[in-house]
Amino acid sequence: MTENDIKSMGLVLSINECIEIAKGVIESAKDKLKYARSCTSKKNHKKTMVFYEAICYHLERLKKMESEIKNK
Repeated sequence: MTENDIKSMGLVLSINECIEIAKGVIESAKDKLKYARSCTSKKNHKKTMVFYEAICYHLERLKKMESEIKNK
């Protein structure tokens, strides 16, 4: 199987899809943080947000690098 075959079957997400999923997780963590009662719970939601914000940052960099390569 080639990479295009795998992508057409929906087994591999695009970078844009991954970014949208990560942003959705960040929004969910923000909402949960508002209603978190314990300090441990609040810390865990903040860690989740920081982790997925880093993922978004690196995916956006990867997307930018990929577009620069395609433009060459």
